[in-house]
Amino acid sequence: MNIGVIGYKGHSKKIIDHISKDNSLKLIVFCRKIETSNKLNLSNNIKNITYSSELKSLDDCEAVIISSSNESHLHYIKYFLTKNTFILCEKPACIDFEEYNFLKNLSSDQKKRIYFNFNLKKSILFDLISNMLRKNNYGNLFHISISMSYGIAFKSNFQNNWRSKKDNIFQTIAGNLGIHYINLIEHFFGKTSNIFINFSSVANKNFIDTSNININFKKNISSSIFLSYASPYSNLITLYFTDAIIEINNGLVREFSPRDTYDKKGLFKSPNEKIIEKIPKDFINKSLENSLDYFILKVKNNDEFSINDFNQNIESSLTLINSNYFGYK
Repeated sequence: MNIGVIGYKGHSKKIIDHISKDNSLKLIVFCRKIETSNKLNLSNNIKNITYSSELKSLDDCEAVIISSSNESHLHYIKYFLTKNTFILCEKPACIDFEEYNFLKNLSSDQKKRIYFNFNLKKSILFDLISNMLRKNNYGNLFHISISMSYGIAFKSNFQNNWRSKKDNIFQTIAGNLGIHYINLIEHFFGKTSNIFINFSSVANKNFIDTSNININFKKNISSSIFLSYASPYSNLITLYFTDAIIEINNGLVREFSPRDTYDKKGLFKSPNEKIIEKIPKDFINKSLENSLDYFILKVKNNDEFSINDFNQNIESSLTLINSNYFGYK
């Protein structure tokens, strides 16, 4: 089976490295410049990978994976919709109202052939939250707090990195990282009622490296997402239930309960802590592999994708398009 990949470095290389392990697949990787494709073909020692600077060389592929710049996603989607090809498109689904309306108005048959890769839905984090809500042992989940940080803003090459550009909301840390969590939380809580984003420049005043995203949903449900490129690595997720607090951090899932826990004076104190599960620390990378495997299997079986997922995924992009944001210059 032939699989086209648009993009060859960074995140695209992770995709290529994983799916090329399947010897039943032949990968045709598109690079815009012929000099690049020639150079990569000369150094390539993997038999089932070919690099090409001709987009039409992907025309006969059963599926294509779009992992290029955000601004190019819809261009390639339009092209391969005419080829009746299965499409995996990396997030975001769209970057403005015009693109959103185009995708929203596609036919059902077209939507069923497109899979937007919000891979946290194929992660152990998704399974954890789903199971907690299904079992209902902790009361009502009413707030999710997420704190994620990396220290890359202090690297000398960050100023020339696409992550420091400000052409649109999806080039910021909120659009690049935050959209994954917005999509995940909207799956459980439904469409946002309002979203506010505060941006700040911590490492250097010339570019944005930090954001706080505050989201409100219906039924008194909320979420806060702190993201920064200007701090040591962290990936802390805290779920606030009415009867317990669940903390996911550094591969450990901790439960703090019961709610009514008192000291000797009869005053509230922090509940007892209990480790209830251990998960892989690199669950985000694993979720990418799971999502790619899911896509490839669906293509091999000539199976269609969920229209509900399609609609939910473009709505998550619309959430950011509609967001109120401050400190963004």
